[in-house]
Amino acid sequence: MEILYAILTLLGMAIFFAIWAIPILWGVRWAKRNRISPNWMLFGVLNPVFAWIAFAIVSWGGQIDKVGNIAVKWATGKVECPSCNKFNPMNNAFCAQCGVPTFKPVCPRCGENKIHFVGRVGNYVGWGVLLLVIGGSAANVGDQLGRGGATTWGQFLIVLIAAPLFVGATILFFMPLSKRTKRVMCPSCRTESEVNAVTAFRQLSA
Repeated sequence: MEILYAILTLLGMAIFFAIWAIPILWGVRWAKRNRISPNWMLFGVLNPVFAWIAFAIVSWGGQIDKVGNIAVKWATGKVECPSCNKFNPMNNAFCAQCGVPTFKPVCPRCGENKIHFVGRVGNYVGWGVLLLVIGGSAANVGDQLGRGGATTWGQFLIVLIAAPLFVGATILFFMPLSKRTKRVMCPSCRTESEVNAVTAFRQLSA
């Protein structure tokens, strides 16, 4: 029986470390593919949850799309420089490394190429923090109600309220990694468009 327990313990440890190591290895590979620093995966050494979070950042947040022959990272609002291949924020007028004018997305409605990238990361993070605070407060109230020993209907109801709030907060924290949440705003026609509607980039004149 002791041998069986030892085997099960070793098997459990192997599964645990595999769950920890897999996102780190995948993250390093994705970081190289997306041309971002693999050092992001150092966070994964601290904790398995951090490993999966770092993997999500380098795989989703660093994903490279092609619009024509222009490489774009919509999640972070960056576009590749045609001269030195450095990724620059598309709201910049010039490449930070070589000084060449950057490529700007062309407005799907009026054809203007001086439009701005809109990420709204702060909005999603702010709402996520708010849901986290409300959910944490509800969980704390439920904990206070449960100090008597027996689980009450009130405590059960509070758990039902708090759990979706925590899930919603987690989703909101990861939403900025999706290009579906990004927009481009045109100052000429005063409209916002989804980045999926952008079909061309044009280089600013020097």
